[in-house]
Amino acid sequence: MLEAAFESSSQEAVRTDIDGLLATLDAAGDLEAFLADRMVPSPAKEQVVQQLFGGRVQELTTNFLLLLVQRRRILLVREILEACVRMFDERTGIVEAEVRSAVALSSEQEERLRREGDKGKCGGDRVGECRRG
Repeated sequence: MLEAAFESSSQEAVRTDIDGLLATLDAAGDLEAFLADRMVPSPAKEQVVQQLFGGRVQELTTNFLLLLVQRRRILLVREILEACVRMFDERTGIVEAEVRSAVALSSEQEERLRREGDKGKCGGDRVGECRRG
C-alpha cells in the first residue's frame, strides 16, 4: 500500500487515513473484534469496510482493507497498520522523540522543539507529532 501511495503522490493522505483507522480501532473495540471474528463471513466484513470507510478515506486505503479481508489478514489489521506507520516514518525520515520535563511545556516550547528537530538536530530526520502524556 505504501509503495502505491508514494507512486501516486498520495502518501500524506494515506498516512492520515492510517492514523484515523488506528484511532477508530481504539475508539471502537467492537469493530476490531468483529473484523477478527473468524465466524463472520468475508462478504459481511467487506460490506462493513465499505460502509464505514468507502468515500471517507483514500480509495487506495479502502482497497487495502478489502484486500486484507479477502486474504483473511484483517484480524491483523492493527499490527499491519502500525507496521505501515513505522515504514512510512522510516521512508520519510520522521523519528519519534521523547521529551521529559518536570513541568508541562507550553505550546510555544513544543513548537520550538519541533522546529529544532526539523532543522536536523535529530540526525537529519524530522520529528513527528507532539503528544502530551
